[in-house]
This record gives sequence, structure tokens and C-alpha cells, in this order.
Amino acid sequence: IDSAIQLIKTYDSAKYVVFKDVCQRIDFWKSSFSSTSVIEGDYTILIADADVKLNSINNLAAVLVHESLHLMYIMEDARLTEREEEYRCYLYELSFIKKLPTPEPWLTANVYEKMQLYKP
Repeated sequence: IDSAIQLIKTYDSAKYVVFKDVCQRIDFWKSSFSSTSVIEGDYTILIADADVKLNSINNLAAVLVHESLHLMYIMEDARLTEREEEYRCYLYELSFIKKLPTPEPWLTANVYEKMQLYKP
């Protein structure tokens, strides 16, 4: 996780600031997808064991970027549909991935696939 956070800090300082501002905790859970949790003002990114098993620091960084935008929307009480929010988070994630020096092709392909799925 530390390496993933360093990747965000190195390649996209603006997204690093958002991540640091909104995420108070990172935790892991047995799931096929990563998510967020807010309990009593504790803003947490939940990283799925499926994401960890992919063995990709780039993916973990992308997850942190994606989920931090969800946390920002929660904090701001954004009035977005689930579909619109998800689309924006994938667009945000893609802009980060494009800044990485060697992103895995499957990482970029996954984001494009999800953007088509959630396209407004």
C-alpha cells in the first residue's frame, strides 16, 4: 500500500492531495471489488482481496485514486446517481493511469470497459 501511495504522490500530486484529504484509513476485505466505508466519521477505503491478488502496485494505486473520489463525493454530499458517480470515478482513475510510466494494458482496458458500462 505504501508503494501505491508513493506512486500517486509521484505521478499525480493533485490526486494525492485529494486522497490525503479524504481517506483516514485503508482496510482490506474479502470481496471481488474494492469499496468505501464511512462509520462515525471514519472515511475508509476497503481494498478487495481480489485486487491484492492481482499483484499490481499500479492497480492498487488506481483503486486508491478511484475510491478516494467516492469518498470526496460522500463528504461533499454530491447528488449524483450511482451510475454517474461510478462513471466519473472511472474517468478520474483513467486520467491517473495515463500518467503512469508503465501501466498494465489490462488495467487501462478494464477502466474503458467499466466506463462503457456506466456511461450516462
